[in-house]
Amino acid sequence: MNKILFLVQGEGRGHMTQAIALAQMLPGTTIRVLVGRSPERQIPAFFRRAFPDAEAFDSLNFTFDARHRSVNQLRTGLAAAVQIPRYWRTIRRLRAQIRAFAPDIIINFFEPIGSLACRGLGIPAVAIGHQFLFLHPATPFPPRSGLQRRGFRAYLRFFFGHCERKLALSAYAAPPHRDVVVVPPLLRTEVFMRPTRRRGYVLAYLVNRGYASDIGGWDRPTICFWDNPDGPRRVREGKVRFHQIDDRAYLRFMAQCGTLVTTAGFESMCEAAYLGKPMVLVPVEGHFEQLCNATDAAHHGIATHATSFTGIDLSAIRPPQVDRDWLASAARIIPPLLAGLVARACGAPGANRKSEERAFHSFGGVS
Repeated sequence: MNKILFLVQGEGRGHMTQAIALAQMLPGTTIRVLVGRSPERQIPAFFRRAFPDAEAFDSLNFTFDARHRSVNQLRTGLAAAVQIPRYWRTIRRLRAQIRAFAPDIIINFFEPIGSLACRGLGIPAVAIGHQFLFLHPATPFPPRSGLQRRGFRAYLRFFFGHCERKLALSAYAAPPHRDVVVVPPLLRTEVFMRPTRRRGYVLAYLVNRGYASDIGGWDRPTICFWDNPDGPRRVREGKVRFHQIDDRAYLRFMAQCGTLVTTAGFESMCEAAYLGKPMVLVPVEGHFEQLCNATDAAHHGIATHATSFTGIDLSAIRPPQVDRDWLASAARIIPPLLAGLVARACGAPGANRKSEERAFHSFGGVS
């Protein structure tokens, strides 16, 4: 693989850190990065450091309530509908950029508008994200969520159904299912290099600043990272210190914290699991994907699922039950799978769908 295009969803930090981690596993490869984001969000400094030439484009995003706490599904849908002409212009521009770059493969980190732009270009595409685990029959779902489950699966198939493979990032191993292959999470090398201790403070991460009032009165020393672009770089409220998102500092504090309390994003959960940190996952209100993350993690003994940041008994939180070898094995598993897909697309001798499927199954995490 000489040239790879990364399409990266810019909502939160998870997909961006996954892109950084995969780039670290592909030395000597020319990588072009396009990031989908809402006009209100800036590309974080940590991502700019990794990909100085990354280009941003307008994409789908959640609309939150006035308190910056809950996803407003109606407003999210209406906002997307109003922006359809703008998105079509974006898709046409992206298609021209992709044709000009002529990558060997497109890696899509759950970017929906970018995914639509890739259809029909004749370039192999792989979608990567923990969300594709929700297409796997072994994944547990929240109770009484049948309608939401069907809707979310329809979303996955509409935007990413054309991708040859869906790599479902997972904190645990599972066999492949149809075009879904379960692979380890994409963790950056910095995670594996961090010496760990358990000091007395709590680390918190809030993707929505509206939850700050829930933890501002905690009586235990807490370091909280939040996405609050209008706020100061650092602020103290009682025993809680709030910091703007800084990925290096966040990892440093995670390696030394006693417990992690966070909104239910996948990436922080896997980083903390590898570091052996007890954790509590609190899904963002109205965010079905995060509710599924917390349900899955609690089912597998990885984290405790809480519905609120208030009233959490931290003394009852236990360390995660995980296979650290699995969590650290993405660099051994994912690049060969991508290379095999490109070889088949290019018609390399001996590279056909059956040989590729054997490779995918051999790396599928089950013996």
